[in-house]
Amino acid sequence: MVEQWKLEYLEHLEAALGKRLSAIAEMADIASTTLTRPVNDRSHKYTLKETTLDKVAKATGIPYDNFKARYFGAATFVHPASTISKPESSKGFAEPGIAPWKARTPGGYKIDKPLPNSPYQTGTILIVDLNGKPKPGDEIIANKLDFENDSAETLIGRFAPPYIIPFGNEANPEVIDGDVRIVGPIVSFFKEPAL
Repeated sequence: MVEQWKLEYLEHLEAALGKRLSAIAEMADIASTTLTRPVNDRSHKYTLKETTLDKVAKATGIPYDNFKARYFGAATFVHPASTISKPESSKGFAEPGIAPWKARTPGGYKIDKPLPNSPYQTGTILIVDLNGKPKPGDEIIANKLDFENDSAETLIGRFAPPYIIPFGNEANPEVIDGDVRIVGPIVSFFKEPAL
């Protein structure tokens, strides 16, 4: 049975690219049934390997890290926005001093559980610049990947190169390396409205 985040990633690809999975499989030079079977038959007995998703991500230019991170850690990925390509007019697309084709691509993370020593409460939505380069002292989100168990943990904390100092676990900074990858700096936040 294929993990839910992998299915959501494939469905996102179809919507974002406006192509069927068979066409996406062709782009990645893999058999179309490798992608179509797990989506069409949710009880499909074979898993969809990350090496396959790596090929798909490389071919489409759309990474899967945020879909994976959504199911692990202290925060849930909420929504990736589209990347802004070169528009005809730069008005309203970027902050002063940032070219419009380098405009920010925001992503949102919802705080799912309390984070001690954090300025963010449970239910807060963090807006993350997925293309941004954090500066020392910035609050950032990072993914701590566990390749052995095919899982990831979302870390939220302060950037102190080459470390992230996670909120609530300040005594155990994590080195940013192949297993810990920066998602981006937190650029804004808001409290989810009560319904």
